[in-house]
Amino acid sequence: MHFRILTLILLASILNACQNKTEQASVSSPDKKIQIDFIIEQGLPYYSVQYGEENVILKSALGMVFEDGDTLSNELVIVSTEASTVDETWEQAWGASLFVQDQHNELTVHLQQENGR
Repeated sequence: MHFRILTLILLASILNACQNKTEQASVSSPDKKIQIDFIIEQGLPYYSVQYGEENVILKSALGMVFEDGDTLSNELVIVSTEASTVDETWEQAWGASLFVQDQHNELTVHLQQENGR
């Protein structure tokens, strides 16, 4: 009898953990002063931005509503992420400096809705 109760409690805990699943992907500026977090919490997308120790944008909701009324804002999971670093110089036609250095880190987050869409 105790084994059945323990099994039910364990199963309920596992199911609850799956429902409260949180996934996160982050990217920082090259100097590490700025950090952007992309979060999926219970299938909903959020983001936040920090500058140093200061929260510049607290966790905020993200989503898209398409012309046909379809949405991309719930039941999401992170399928994969791709991080890259860019360090290039480009020439501008006018401005204070002729050459501009572009250094940044990129993060691409591939999402899928849990229903397969």
